[in-house]
Amino acid sequence: MSISCLSLGQSKFELSKTFLVNHKWKIDKILGLDSTDGEYNLSLAIDTPWFDYGNRIGFNDSMFFSFYTAPCGNDYFTDVVGYYEFLDSNILLINVRRISYHGEWNPPRPPVTPPENWVKLKVFKKEDGYKFVRVL
Repeated sequence: MSISCLSLGQSKFELSKTFLVNHKWKIDKILGLDSTDGEYNLSLAIDTPWFDYGNRIGFNDSMFFSFYTAPCGNDYFTDVVGYYEFLDSNILLINVRRISYHGEWNPPRPPVTPPENWVKLKVFKKEDGYKFVRVL
């Protein structure tokens, strides 16, 4: 996919830490689970009487939490926790610190602590959310 098609109208876009922290997010796949993934699509999770299940991501001041959620416990659940920081308003660095598994994994899967590996992601605004694209 061409990056130039995503950058149309991007000249004034700036993502802030406050914006990430103060919202609930859906994501198309768990951030940092597969080190070869190059793109992630984020959109705001809207609070409704029904919880929005699937892949989610949250941010605090320095860490991200990406996880899978489902309406019952009969599933394969995966959580990824790591650090993030901004290089500038549209470049995000992430470093996965722990991957844990729970639920129906048989045999149970032990948690994984990957070696330090900061990955650079360019953030683009889309009509329906945001796109994180890995920068090599």
